[in-house]
Amino acid sequence: MKHPLTIFLLGIILGCALTLGVIRLVPRSAETQSPASARSVQPVEQYYASKVSMKYHRPDCEWARKIPPANLVIFASKQEAEAQGYKPCKVCKP
Repeated sequence: MKHPLTIFLLGIILGCALTLGVIRLVPRSAETQSPASARSVQPVEQYYASKVSMKYHRPDCEWARKIPPANLVIFASKQEAEAQGYKPCKVCKP
């Protein structure tokens, strides 16, 4: 039998990890998807940029998520972003 303090501490650590997003629980529906459908990529219909940088990003890019709402610029296409002088992000490679 495990020591009660050990179980308590593991519960605290697991709770903190879930709260901070370090660990993510996968919904059961995602477990039943076939590998092909899990890997399918939805086409990007928008590109995000910041008023203070000259890079544009896919909406799911880690850098796009850091753009403050007040500085967010949304483009409908890559061509639109590039016509305004923006360059593609080297991380998400839109």
